[in-house]
Amino acid sequence: MIYSNLRTKTTGEFLKLYTNNHEEYHSLQETIKQLHYQFYVIKPKNDRPIKVVIKGLPKSPHVDEIKSDFEEQGFEPERVVQLIGRKTKKPHPVYMISLPRNITNLKIFDLKTLGYLSIRVEPYEGRDLENLIQTSSDCIVIGDLNATHSAWNCTHNSTRGNKLLDFTNLLNLNIAYPNSPTRFGHGTANTIDIAIIRNFYYPFNIFTTLDLSSDHNPVYLNFKLKTPIYSKNPRDIYTCWSEYTNNLNKNLSLFDYHPNNIQNSTDIDNKIKNFPSTILATHSRTSRPIGNQHRSYTPPHIQHRNRLRKQYHRSPAHKTELNSLLKIRLNNTPSSRGIIAYLHTR
Repeated sequence: MIYSNLRTKTTGEFLKLYTNNHEEYHSLQETIKQLHYQFYVIKPKNDRPIKVVIKGLPKSPHVDEIKSDFEEQGFEPERVVQLIGRKTKKPHPVYMISLPRNITNLKIFDLKTLGYLSIRVEPYEGRDLENLIQTSSDCIVIGDLNATHSAWNCTHNSTRGNKLLDFTNLLNLNIAYPNSPTRFGHGTANTIDIAIIRNFYYPFNIFTTLDLSSDHNPVYLNFKLKTPIYSKNPRDIYTCWSEYTNNLNKNLSLFDYHPNNIQNSTDIDNKIKNFPSTILATHSRTSRPIGNQHRSYTPPHIQHRNRLRKQYHRSPAHKTELNSLLKIRLNNTPSSRGIIAYLHTR
């Protein structure tokens, strides 16, 4: 398969690929799977379900009855969930409806009545983890993620936990979790209240306590902001895009991918293999790491003192000048006599 209109963009050491239509989107996924490359897919809006919130219905109806009422109206609800208060744990007269995205189901926003009751349809404002992480280049997301995995001391690996671990590994995110479980059920205990940290390089400690009567224990995440540490990010690189374009034009010719130049299935396999390899190799050749620009600062009087010490070790004639400088600096400190006596006896 030839992707002549494929657009690329680097994010650190990763490469984002953009397609122009739905067919290329699915075809590219199959090609990458055949090449056994690790990748993460961001679903386009057309593939995401429609999620709405229904207000105005009583708390008592069963969700199956509500689903049947929507089906009678010509809609195709996949899921109907009654929302529950996070603190009270009691059901609210609010329902979240999930439907496949199509022209018919988009008309749900025009719905005014259901089962002879006036209702209000609003878009569901829930934000998934991916959107939250992208709100800032350095951020922290902490809460009940309802994802279990042995990587954060859970008893089993759930589908949500596997996806979360793959997501954090691919984007180089850090998962912080306490050593003890955060939720206790009937004969079970798991750690599902965790934190995801992005580009926030400060020492931290995270722990949980038994302060509340809830089935979830509170989790404390403390950062030591006064002692920042610099952690080298391996994805800190600079790419010369003009050089990248020139090299890519030299190393990747669309003429080589013309059907007339493909004779058999072996040629197709070679083209599929060489295409992404050429792009990644070109990007690697035209990029260089960004060095750490952090420099320590030494005050001028400390520099002068160090300079005199070096001169004193080479020539004792500078001893008087050095001692005078130390006395001037130390006379303004508590217990300066003891300090000066100590310095003179060395």
